[in-house]
Amino acid sequence: MAQFLDEIGAPKDGAKFSDGCGLSRENTASPRTVTHVLRHVAASDGAELFRESLAVAGEDGTLSRRMSR
Repeated sequence: MAQFLDEIGAPKDGAKFSDGCGLSRENTASPRTVTHVLRHVAASDGAELFRESLAVAGEDGTLSRRMSR
């Protein structure tokens, strides 16, 4: 992850990884680092696929019962 963050120009000091699976509560990322990652995804070939995978509030996924009309 540190190498990836370095490659995309994200601040490495804004992230801490304590395990390889990503499930530890000790894993953290600053808003600035998350923004860098999301900008990278938005400019990538998989941007549309990523956007389509997100739940829509009130319609599907874990947000199906939230913010419904």
